[in-house]
Parts: sequence; structure tokens; C-alpha cells
Amino acid sequence: ARAERGTAAAGVGPPTVRGAMSELIERDLWTDLRRFTSARIALGRVGNSLPTDEVLRLIAKNRNFRKNYVVIRNLMNNPKTPLDVSLHMLPMLNAMDLKKLCINKNIPETLRSTANKLQLQRRSAK
Repeated sequence: ARAERGTAAAGVGPPTVRGAMSELIERDLWTDLRRFTSARIALGRVGNSLPTDEVLRLIAKNRNFRKNYVVIRNLMNNPKTPLDVSLHMLPMLNAMDLKKLCINKNIPETLRSTANKLQLQRRSAK
């Protein structure tokens, strides 16, 4: 069991740890990780973590996540969300969140300027 914990932390563990990203998102991560250690687990805080842009890309592609507006809004405000993903989801934001996105200094300039253009378009359409 101790050897399993070490290899799982190194990223070369069993398939449940290093398997397809889509499988990781669909399953309960906490249940899988509890098998390897009795320690408290903080995802993304220590050790090797999953590549952020890949995880965010998979979340954006998942239909169940895309139905949730809060997930879309949080993806848009996350500076690590890939630009192509965030630009594709930009029209999904409501006016208030689009306005907040326009002043968010943590996101890429391209996204912020495109959000400004979309906001101006929506205003002139009214």
C-alpha cells in the first residue's frame, strides 16, 4: 500500500489516477484519491497536478457543466482558461457578467477587448 501511494503521487500509479481526463471529471475524485492515502487531500495544492488547461477544456466541453451558468461564468473569469474556449463561451454571458468581465484585469487582453466589443454590440442592438 505504501508503494502504491508513492507511485500515485508521482503520476505513474494505477489507471484510475492517470486515466483519461474525462473519466476523472465524471467520477468522484475524492473517492478515488482516498484509496491511496488516509491524509487530508487538497487537490491542486501539492505534488503533481493535472494540467489545468486540459481540465478546463474538458469542463467546457462537458454538456452537464455547460448547462450550469455559474460554471460558465467561473470559466470565463479564470485566467488559466484557454483563450479559444473562453472566446467561444463569451456570448453565453449575461449583460452584468459581461460588464464585470470587461474590467477584469486577470483575464487575457484579447478576451477583455472582445467582451467590450460584444457589450457595445448588445447596447446598440437595443
